[in-house]
Amino acid sequence: MTWLHTWVGLLVCWILLVVFFAGSMSYFRHEISLWTKPELHLGTFQHYQANKLGKQLASGQTFLNERTDNARDWRIYLPTERRPYLSYGWQNQPQAGQRRGEYHELIVKADSEEMIGEVRESKGGDFFYRLHFDLHYIPAQFARWIVGFCTMFMLVALISGMVIHKRIFKDFFSFRPNKGNRSWLDAHNISSVMALPYHLMITYTGLFMYMPWR
Repeated sequence: MTWLHTWVGLLVCWILLVVFFAGSMSYFRHEISLWTKPELHLGTFQHYQANKLGKQLASGQTFLNERTDNARDWRIYLPTERRPYLSYGWQNQPQAGQRRGEYHELIVKADSEEMIGEVRESKGGDFFYRLHFDLHYIPAQFARWIVGFCTMFMLVALISGMVIHKRIFKDFFSFRPNKGNRSWLDAHNISSVMALPYHLMITYTGLFMYMPWR
Protein backbone atom coordinates (compact mmCIF):
# COMPACT_ATOMS: atom_id res chain seq x y z
CA MET A 1 0.00 0.00 0.00
CA THR A 2 2.94 2.33 0.65
CA TRP A 3 4.13 2.05 -2.95
CA LEU A 4 0.62 2.92 -4.17
CA HIS A 5 0.49 6.01 -1.97
CA THR A 6 3.93 7.10 -3.16
CA TRP A 7 3.52 6.57 -6.87
CA VAL A 8 0.00 7.92 -7.36
CA GLY A 9 1.20 11.06 -5.62
CA LEU A 10 4.38 11.42 -7.64
CA LEU A 11 2.75 10.74 -11.00
CA VAL A 12 0.17 13.51 -10.83
CA CYS A 13 1.55 16.00 -8.30
CA TRP A 14 3.00 18.20 -11.05
CA ILE A 15 -0.36 18.76 -12.71
CA LEU A 16 -2.16 19.06 -9.38
CA LEU A 17 0.30 21.76 -8.31
CA VAL A 18 -0.76 23.84 -11.33
CA VAL A 19 -4.44 23.10 -10.64
CA PHE A 20 -4.14 24.11 -6.97
CA PHE A 21 -2.21 27.28 -7.76
CA ALA A 22 -4.67 28.35 -10.47
CA GLY A 23 -7.62 27.53 -8.22
CA SER A 24 -6.20 29.66 -5.42
CA MET A 25 -5.62 32.57 -7.80
CA SER A 26 -9.19 32.19 -9.07
CA TYR A 27 -10.46 33.41 -5.72
CA PHE A 28 -9.13 36.81 -6.80
CA ARG A 29 -10.45 36.47 -10.35
CA HIS A 30 -12.32 39.78 -10.52
CA GLU A 31 -9.65 41.75 -8.67
CA ILE A 32 -6.95 40.50 -11.06
CA SER A 33 -9.10 41.37 -14.08
CA LEU A 34 -9.64 44.88 -12.75
CA TRP A 35 -5.90 45.27 -12.12
CA THR A 36 -4.88 44.07 -15.59
CA LYS A 37 -7.38 46.37 -17.34
CA PRO A 38 -6.87 49.90 -16.00
CA GLU A 39 -9.44 51.21 -18.49
CA LEU A 40 -12.15 49.57 -16.40
CA HIS A 41 -11.43 52.01 -13.60
CA LEU A 42 -13.49 54.54 -15.56
CA GLY A 43 -16.51 52.37 -14.91
CA THR A 44 -16.05 51.62 -11.24
CA PHE A 45 -18.88 52.61 -8.96
CA GLN A 46 -17.87 54.17 -5.68
CA HIS A 47 -21.46 54.47 -4.51
CA TYR A 48 -24.74 53.26 -5.91
CA GLN A 49 -26.84 55.94 -7.56
CA ALA A 50 -30.23 54.38 -8.06
CA ASN A 51 -31.58 56.92 -10.56
CA LYS A 52 -28.50 56.88 -12.77
CA LEU A 53 -28.16 53.10 -12.59
CA GLY A 54 -31.79 52.68 -13.62
CA LYS A 55 -31.24 54.76 -16.77
CA GLN A 56 -28.09 52.81 -17.58
CA LEU A 57 -29.95 49.51 -17.26
CA ALA A 58 -32.74 50.71 -19.55
CA SER A 59 -30.16 51.93 -22.07
CA GLY A 60 -28.35 48.59 -21.90
CA GLN A 61 -31.51 46.60 -22.50
CA THR A 62 -32.30 48.75 -25.53
CA PHE A 63 -28.77 48.27 -26.85
CA LEU A 64 -28.94 44.48 -26.48
CA ASN A 65 -32.36 44.25 -28.10
CA GLU A 66 -31.26 46.29 -31.11
CA ARG A 67 -27.75 44.97 -31.77
CA THR A 68 -27.60 41.35 -30.68
CA ASP A 69 -30.07 39.59 -32.97
CA ASN A 70 -27.77 36.57 -33.34
CA ALA A 71 -27.23 36.17 -29.60
CA ARG A 72 -27.99 32.88 -27.89
CA ASP A 73 -28.43 34.82 -24.66
CA TRP A 74 -27.46 38.13 -23.14
CA ARG A 75 -26.64 39.25 -19.64
CA ILE A 76 -26.49 42.41 -17.57
CA TYR A 77 -24.07 42.36 -14.64
CA LEU A 78 -24.77 44.84 -11.87
CA PRO A 79 -21.83 46.36 -9.99
CA THR A 80 -20.75 44.53 -6.86
CA GLU A 81 -18.03 45.07 -4.29
CA ARG A 82 -15.63 42.71 -6.09
CA ARG A 83 -16.73 43.62 -9.62
CA PRO A 84 -17.54 47.32 -9.24
CA TYR A 85 -18.76 48.12 -12.74
CA LEU A 86 -21.88 47.68 -14.84
CA SER A 87 -21.52 45.54 -17.97
CA TYR A 88 -23.63 44.17 -20.80
CA GLY A 89 -22.70 40.80 -22.26
CA TRP A 90 -24.01 38.48 -24.94
CA GLN A 91 -23.03 35.15 -26.43
CA ASN A 92 -23.49 34.42 -30.12
CA GLN A 93 -24.85 31.18 -31.48
CA PRO A 94 -22.06 28.59 -31.82
CA GLN A 95 -20.69 28.08 -35.31
CA ALA A 96 -20.05 24.68 -36.83
CA GLY A 97 -17.43 22.86 -34.77
CA GLN A 98 -17.69 25.28 -31.85
CA ARG A 99 -18.70 24.13 -28.40
CA ARG A 100 -19.97 27.59 -27.48
CA GLY A 101 -20.42 30.85 -29.34
CA GLU A 102 -18.16 33.86 -29.03
CA TYR A 103 -18.82 35.98 -25.95
CA HIS A 104 -18.79 39.79 -25.97
CA GLU A 105 -18.91 42.21 -23.07
CA LEU A 106 -19.12 45.99 -22.88
CA ILE A 107 -18.41 48.06 -19.78
CA VAL A 108 -20.45 51.18 -18.99
CA LYS A 109 -18.86 54.35 -17.66
CA ALA A 110 -19.90 55.04 -14.10
CA ASP A 111 -20.93 58.64 -14.72
CA SER A 112 -22.84 58.24 -17.99
CA GLU A 113 -24.62 55.79 -20.29
CA GLU A 114 -21.61 55.57 -22.63
CA MET A 115 -19.51 52.46 -23.09
CA ILE A 116 -15.82 52.34 -22.32
CA GLY A 117 -14.23 52.22 -25.76
CA GLU A 118 -10.86 50.54 -25.96
CA VAL A 119 -10.16 47.96 -23.26
CA ARG A 120 -6.87 46.12 -23.63
CA GLU A 121 -7.11 42.44 -24.43
CA SER A 122 -6.25 40.52 -21.30
CA LYS A 123 -7.84 37.46 -19.80
CA GLY A 124 -6.94 38.77 -16.37
CA GLY A 125 -8.27 36.54 -13.61
CA ASP A 126 -10.22 34.47 -16.14
CA PHE A 127 -6.88 33.00 -17.27
CA PHE A 128 -6.35 31.38 -13.85
CA TYR A 129 -10.02 30.40 -13.61
CA ARG A 130 -9.84 28.46 -16.88
CA LEU A 131 -6.34 27.15 -16.20
CA HIS A 132 -7.71 25.54 -13.05
CA PHE A 133 -9.68 22.95 -15.02
CA ASP A 134 -8.99 23.57 -18.74
CA LEU A 135 -5.16 23.78 -18.46
CA HIS A 136 -5.27 26.54 -21.12
CA TYR A 137 -2.78 25.02 -23.56
CA ILE A 138 -4.73 21.96 -24.74
CA PRO A 139 -8.33 21.33 -25.88
CA ALA A 140 -10.71 21.99 -23.00
CA GLN A 141 -12.54 18.66 -23.05
CA PHE A 142 -9.29 16.68 -23.16
CA ALA A 143 -7.87 18.83 -20.36
CA ARG A 144 -10.86 18.13 -18.14
CA TRP A 145 -10.38 14.40 -18.57
CA ILE A 146 -6.73 14.80 -17.56
CA VAL A 147 -7.65 16.85 -14.50
CA GLY A 148 -10.38 14.34 -13.68
CA PHE A 149 -7.98 11.39 -13.73
CA CYS A 150 -5.45 13.35 -11.67
CA THR A 151 -8.19 14.09 -9.15
CA MET A 152 -9.03 10.39 -9.00
CA PHE A 153 -5.37 9.60 -8.35
CA MET A 154 -5.40 12.19 -5.58
CA LEU A 155 -8.38 10.47 -3.97
CA VAL A 156 -6.49 7.15 -4.09
CA ALA A 157 -3.46 8.85 -2.52
CA LEU A 158 -5.61 10.25 0.30
CA ILE A 159 -7.29 6.94 1.08
CA SER A 160 -4.06 4.92 0.87
CA GLY A 161 -2.34 7.51 3.07
CA MET A 162 -4.97 7.06 5.78
CA VAL A 163 -4.59 3.27 5.54
CA ILE A 164 -0.79 3.11 5.81
CA HIS A 165 -0.60 5.66 8.62
CA LYS A 166 -2.44 3.66 11.25
CA ARG A 167 -1.31 6.06 13.97
CA ILE A 168 -2.14 9.08 11.85
CA PHE A 169 -3.74 11.15 14.61
CA LYS A 170 -1.26 10.06 17.28
CA ASP A 171 1.66 10.93 15.00
CA PHE A 172 0.05 14.30 14.39
CA PHE A 173 1.42 15.40 17.77
CA SER A 174 4.91 14.05 17.05
CA PHE A 175 7.57 16.17 15.43
CA ARG A 176 11.20 15.18 15.74
CA PRO A 177 13.46 17.96 14.43
CA ASN A 178 16.98 17.40 13.13
CA LYS A 179 16.28 13.75 12.35
CA GLY A 180 16.75 13.87 8.58
CA ASN A 181 14.07 12.00 6.65
CA ARG A 182 12.17 11.29 9.86
CA SER A 183 11.65 15.03 10.37
CA TRP A 184 10.38 15.43 6.81
CA LEU A 185 7.96 12.54 7.30
CA ASP A 186 6.69 14.07 10.54
CA ALA A 187 6.13 17.37 8.75
CA HIS A 188 4.32 15.51 5.97
CA ASN A 189 2.05 13.77 8.48
CA ILE A 190 1.22 16.97 10.37
CA SER A 191 0.41 19.02 7.27
CA SER A 192 -1.56 16.14 5.74
CA VAL A 193 -3.77 15.63 8.78
CA MET A 194 -4.44 19.36 9.10
CA ALA A 195 -5.48 19.65 5.46
CA LEU A 196 -7.22 16.27 5.16
CA PRO A 197 -10.84 17.54 5.40
CA TYR A 198 -10.09 20.24 2.81
CA HIS A 199 -8.38 17.79 0.45
CA LEU A 200 -11.25 15.32 0.70
CA MET A 201 -13.77 18.08 0.00
CA ILE A 202 -12.05 19.50 -3.09
CA THR A 203 -11.40 15.99 -4.43
CA TYR A 204 -15.04 14.99 -4.06
CA THR A 205 -16.42 18.19 -5.58
CA GLY A 206 -13.90 18.06 -8.41
CA LEU A 207 -14.71 14.45 -9.29
CA PHE A 208 -18.48 14.46 -9.01
CA MET A 209 -19.56 18.01 -9.77
CA TYR A 210 -17.36 19.57 -12.46
CA MET A 211 -15.68 16.83 -14.47
CA PRO A 212 -16.73 15.91 -18.05
CA TRP A 213 -18.51 12.70 -17.09
CA ARG A 214 -21.15 14.76 -15.30
